[in-house]
Amino acid sequence: QKFENQSNFIQAVYFVAPQGFDLTNNINFVDNSGTNKAFSGGSAKGQSDLQSYFARANYSYNDKYLLTATLRVDGSSKFGLNNKYGYFPSFGAAWRLSNESFIPKEVFSDLKLRTGYGITGNQEFPTNTSLATY
Repeated sequence: QKFENQSNFIQAVYFVAPQGFDLTNNINFVDNSGTNKAFSGGSAKGQSDLQSYFARANYSYNDKYLLTATLRVDGSSKFGLNNKYGYFPSFGAAWRLSNESFIPKEVFSDLKLRTGYGITGNQEFPTNTSLATY
């Protein structure tokens, strides 16, 4: 999957005008010829790639005890050079109480107690943040 973003900007600083001259409504008199330019602008374009893999395994014993293991692997061009992939495992367990003899069937048609644990992650940070700047 490819993502692309684009931005444009313009800024105005270092206004220079004759002494005592009000620039409020006289933008034509701005001096843009010196080393400190009053107007500057630019644009930026970034692209990032994302690859994701997903694996899941389920185990059921006697339709009462259920286990689930999941692994999501995300590879992103935003990650550092030595860490292009992030690994996000999760585990779950469930006990289907409605299949036990001590649970009254006329009260619960399907009753399950479930728990799980997992690691989450994302790539939602600006492109090139993993690179060193000087």
